[in-house]
Amino acid sequence: MTRVSFPCLLLALTTTACGPCSGTDVGNGRTIVELQVEGYEQVAAATQAMTLESGARIDELYVVIGRVRLQPGSSCDGEDDGAIDVEGPLVADLVGDRFTGGPVRFETVAGDFCRLRFDLQTLEGEPPAGAPAALGGLSMLVTGERSDGVPFTIRSERNEQIELGAQGDSFVLGDGENVLFLGYELSSWIDAAALEELDGNPIVIDKDNNADRLEAFEEAVRASSRLFEDRDGDGELGDDEHDDDDSLAD
Repeated sequence: MTRVSFPCLLLALTTTACGPCSGTDVGNGRTIVELQVEGYEQVAAATQAMTLESGARIDELYVVIGRVRLQPGSSCDGEDDGAIDVEGPLVADLVGDRFTGGPVRFETVAGDFCRLRFDLQTLEGEPPAGAPAALGGLSMLVTGERSDGVPFTIRSERNEQIELGAQGDSFVLGDGENVLFLGYELSSWIDAAALEELDGNPIVIDKDNNADRLEAFEEAVRASSRLFEDRDGDGELGDDEHDDDDSLAD
């Protein structure tokens, strides 16, 4: 996946062992998941500051992701053992260096999977190296400029679990490495904020300012969540791999 070639938030999951992995043989019914992040839009190209087709520019976009669980099974109708693959928190820098602490890899079973669950959570304590101090106490932080140059800031404290169910009953991850991407189409987030309808310079959207726009923004984050597969195995999410019809789970 070429960074900035298509603004969506992308969380890459490469399946094959462990946190920092070393000396682990892939195969024999096991697979490892590597988590990474990117940003995309369905059409417009972007530079490191993402300029969307609407003309709005995103300068910073940070998301705090908590626990992650890729649920094995041919369906999710049965009991969930409650196991967690990654505890978090993970800070995703979507127009910069991806996860601030580097990619995360964990081992899981190979076979059928019916669901991906992950948490949005507020960041407690001091932000990690590479994340701005302003992210403290937030789960999402977006800064940029409206198409007319007026700056905006969106601050969310949303804490919630998001579940993406498999298209059909399940999808399959084979032995060895499998690369998945958790993707969000970013223009839908900014469209939901309806920046052009708001007064102020700068425009602020948070729990105390334009709270109705904040709620719409947060709902767009949830609604745009998709899980995709790197079908050609090149470690990138190509233009032909992120349509809704291509998703493994939503």
